[in-house]
Amino acid sequence: MRAPLINPSLADFADNLERLTKADRLSYPPNLNCFTAITGLYQSLEKIYNHEKESLEGGSIGAMCKGNGRPRMHIRKKVGLSIDYWREKRMSRGNEDEEDDSEEIWRVLVEVEEIPPDFTNMNPITPVRTSDHWVSDEVKKPMYLPTSIRLMLYD
Repeated sequence: MRAPLINPSLADFADNLERLTKADRLSYPPNLNCFTAITGLYQSLEKIYNHEKESLEGGSIGAMCKGNGRPRMHIRKKVGLSIDYWREKRMSRGNEDEEDDSEEIWRVLVEVEEIPPDFTNMNPITPVRTSDHWVSDEVKKPMYLPTSIRLMLYD
């Protein structure tokens, strides 16, 4: 068995180090830890993904392409959270969770960013919330709606 080749470029390493440095610089322990915030967001998105995987047609591919996407951590040489939202060969049969190097998957990277000073003057909000309970463990919506809500929705 051959050992994998070492990439002579340090571009991926530098990119990941910059991402980690930014999250560390914007953290203010013990009040704010950006790594904890991103992990909590991942855990909540994972609950939604797992619910959609079971309830949407197409399983995991349906959840990725028709739902809110598939959250991933540390994938494709990128440290941090990303969300896969489209898959090139989404109609092909086979293992839905397995990725093929020949297929293209569209994803968005979720990163922390500093708020510009002019934004904070206009909107006095707390921009970050650290939680792993953004989404309840019971993601499912009730099977019925009370009559008063149904009337409001359809009027």
